[in-house]
Amino acid sequence: MQAQRIIEVRDLTVTFGDAPLFEGLSFSIAPGEHVVLTGPSGTGKSTVLRCLLGFVEPTQGEITMCGEALTPHSVWRIRSQMAFVPQEADLGQGTAREFIDSPFQYRVNIPKVANRERLPELLQAVGLNDALLSSEIGSLSGGEKQRIALVSALLLDQPILLLDEVTSALDKDNAARVHRLLASLKDKTIIGVVHEENGMPFATRQIAIRKGGV
Repeated sequence: MQAQRIIEVRDLTVTFGDAPLFEGLSFSIAPGEHVVLTGPSGTGKSTVLRCLLGFVEPTQGEITMCGEALTPHSVWRIRSQMAFVPQEADLGQGTAREFIDSPFQYRVNIPKVANRERLPELLQAVGLNDALLSSEIGSLSGGEKQRIALVSALLLDQPILLLDEVTSALDKDNAARVHRLLASLKDKTIIGVVHEENGMPFATRQIAIRKGGV
């Protein structure tokens, strides 16, 4: 992989049943790019993110990330360089604070415990109040869950951030707050999936996915 590429996808095909979801998909992304994946519903945008995470195994093709080919042997190492926020995050049970604290109980994240000091700053940036942290997850709205999941991902401070419709449950003002925060992350490589036009206005590049490829 060339040094200026943090992600390289070559001739990727994913088939469900007898028909390919997409085929011959190729693109590359440089460090620090903010890229949006667009296209009609059903073309496989979210599946592309899951391929990058190693959750979906492509029928054929190759993915290289952070200078290493994505394989069953390297997937955990590569995945540790990414944070993923799905459209409908499953935050489990307990309080919002317990969800945010839970990743730091794992040995791999213990060196990042000090990142939790940024929690008040990030909550304010996405339009949430500190008092929400004591709320039970079951009482949160869909938009509050999305923002809690995003804040949790940002506290892990990974170089690659994958976002699947991260503002789909937010009103215009809160979506704008999230977009401003993400736009400020110049040191992060961000790949986001959207369905609507201008759904990720801070993106520096768009990759349009259609049936059959890019």
